[in-house]
Amino acid sequence: MRFSIHEHFQLAHRSGDGRLPFLQVTDVQADVLKPKLKRLHGSGRSRLYPGALTALAASLISVMVMPTTAQADTPPGTYAYVTYGADAVAVIDTATNSVSATVTVGDIPVDVAVTSDGSEAYVTRDQQAAVSVIDTATNTVSHTIPVVSRGEGVAVAPDGSQVYVVHRNADTVSVIDTATHAVTGTVPVGHNPSGAAVAPDGAHVYVTNLSSGTVSVIETATHAVSTIGVGAHPYGVAVSPDSGHVYVANNAGSISVVDAATNAVSTISVGGAPDHVAITPDGAHAWVTDLAGHSAWVIDTASNTVSATLPLPGSPFDIAITPDGARAYISGFSANGPVTVIDTATHAVTQAASLGGFARGIAIGTITVPTADLEVELTAQASGLLFSAVTYTMTTSNHGPQRLQSATVTLTYPQGLTSPSAPGCTVNPSTRTVTCPISALTPGASATRQITTQAHLLALGSQTATATRTTSAPADPNHTNDTATATCQALTTLLVTC
Repeated sequence: MRFSIHEHFQLAHRSGDGRLPFLQVTDVQADVLKPKLKRLHGSGRSRLYPGALTALAASLISVMVMPTTAQADTPPGTYAYVTYGADAVAVIDTATNSVSATVTVGDIPVDVAVTSDGSEAYVTRDQQAAVSVIDTATNTVSHTIPVVSRGEGVAVAPDGSQVYVVHRNADTVSVIDTATHAVTGTVPVGHNPSGAAVAPDGAHVYVTNLSSGTVSVIETATHAVSTIGVGAHPYGVAVSPDSGHVYVANNAGSISVVDAATNAVSTISVGGAPDHVAITPDGAHAWVTDLAGHSAWVIDTASNTVSATLPLPGSPFDIAITPDGARAYISGFSANGPVTVIDTATHAVTQAASLGGFARGIAIGTITVPTADLEVELTAQASGLLFSAVTYTMTTSNHGPQRLQSATVTLTYPQGLTSPSAPGCTVNPSTRTVTCPISALTPGASATRQITTQAHLLALGSQTATATRTTSAPADPNHTNDTATATCQALTTLLVTC
């Protein structure tokens, strides 16, 4: 009988004849090794590959001395987030390939996924029914979300609104609303679900079922589920950029390619133990890790043939590709936790970091300079009998994409008007300005301020006021809508029209 590599243990060492032998470890021994050992749940004994005990011991020592830090105000850039060891997520700056921060999440982190705007990373945990949410701006855990069972794979919707968490022990997928950080649905899938990927068009979630040899297809709108048969022991899954094809890494030695329109399946035989798969942003290549064979395959998606096989250090596990498609980052499930970087054009291999503990999930996100586009509008209305008053209404709207923290908007009123009254604002008669603070605004929200002035006895002719955004945080990327004007006509102090 052929076992899935994930049904044995996720550290594989081949013997000379190519078999995957294992040592028997009692439950008591496995419990002593926790939380470093990922066990086979549901059996009386756990299987451990030779050399794993030594590697685990070394990893325990390495992880205990690994510093844990949190970095505030993460600079804009592209970062790789890697789960490793007993409790941590490493943040690797892809510009320097160095670890810029380490975030403690606890309970053996398994997989990680980053929202499309790069603002949050969601981490599943092996020993607790919870998902940790990392605020990538500060590299701290901002939320811990209770879920139904221990987590495995995790995927984020393209618009960042939903997160899908796979529960291998419960045969379900939890749906998390990223706005509320709460579970809004639970979807039954196949047996021992493992990996998940959301189609770029957001219409479907694809979940591999390790023990069923199937992929569950969840309609995101209705949570209806259909099932597609694939190869034995499917684990990793990725969807092409056009949402047209789904690539499934089957631990038994093949890649299944699913036509998303027809659900027809073709097979690419590669041997080894395919584990995770990622597709380049241009859709031209699928990269597949081989945990047992210490290598990666590059598949030409036009012909669905293997175009390259690359030997790699450690035990290559998960894989993520940078947004520009230039580099692939691969986590190493071995004692020193190597993270390997591959130039996708030349296939040159370098090592970004040794994390000092078994590296597992990996995801890449881009943090951009935060911006909030403010639009200023100004209206004027005249009123009064003996003397005319002009009331100005300044409306400040946040067009996003980020939340406005604070701003000031200044009204410059004309010489023909005096005695402005503006609650909550600061009046400077010498400069004829009224400065109004604006507090936090979410994207799509607006704030209004009213300023009432009196017409001067000598006010005649055209009277123009100007409202201008003078400061704001974060920065405003669009200056074309920062200023607005309103003009009134003063025939006499008794007759002003706007």
